[in-house]
Amino acid sequence: MSFQETQLQPDSKIGSGGVRRFVLNGQKMVITQITTFCPDVIGPGPVHLYLIESDALVLLDAGLPTDLAKSFFYYWRNQPMPREVEELEPDFSERQFNMGLKLAGYDYSDIDLLVISHGHPDHFLLAHSVLSRSKASVSAHVMDTPTICNPWGLLNGWFSRQQQMAATGMPEPWSGRESVRAQLLQGLF
Repeated sequence: MSFQETQLQPDSKIGSGGVRRFVLNGQKMVITQITTFCPDVIGPGPVHLYLIESDALVLLDAGLPTDLAKSFFYYWRNQPMPREVEELEPDFSERQFNMGLKLAGYDYSDIDLLVISHGHPDHFLLAHSVLSRSKASVSAHVMDTPTICNPWGLLNGWFSRQQQMAATGMPEPWSGRESVRAQLLQGLF
C-alpha cells in the first residue's frame, strides 16, 4: 500500500512536537501522527499518538502528562533532570497534542473513539484530559484494565518491574537507600 506523507510541523529540539500526515492512496483514510514529550534517555522516549480519520475519528493512545513524566522518570527515581526537561511547563505534552489536533483540522469534540494500545503510562495517562473534553468512548484490552483504571495497579506494575527496567538500562532508583516500595508504604501508613 502506498501513501503520501506531509510534515505539518517538525519535531522540536527535544524530539517531540512533530506532526505528520499520511494519506493512504486508494483508501478513504488519513492518519496524522502527533508526537508528544516523554524523556528518551531515562524513559521510553517521545510518544506517538495517531488520529485515524475514516468513518469516525479515532485517537490511538493519549500520551503522558509532562509533570508525571518528570515525577516517574526523575523525581521518584532520584535521577538528575536535564535542564531542557526541567524547564518544560507541566502541561507541555498536552499543549503539543492540542497543537497537533489543530494542525490536523480537528477539535477534541471531533474525537469519536480513544483506543489505548496497551497499559503503559506513556500511552494512557493523558486520557482523562482527552475524555473530559470530548464525546469519545474508550477501548482497551481487558488485561490492561487494572493498570489503566486503578492507580494502585499502576503503582504495583511500576514497582514490580524494577528488575526488568534495570536489566534494560534504566538506572536503579534511590541508590543506597531503602527500597522504593518501603518508602512508599511508609508514607501510606
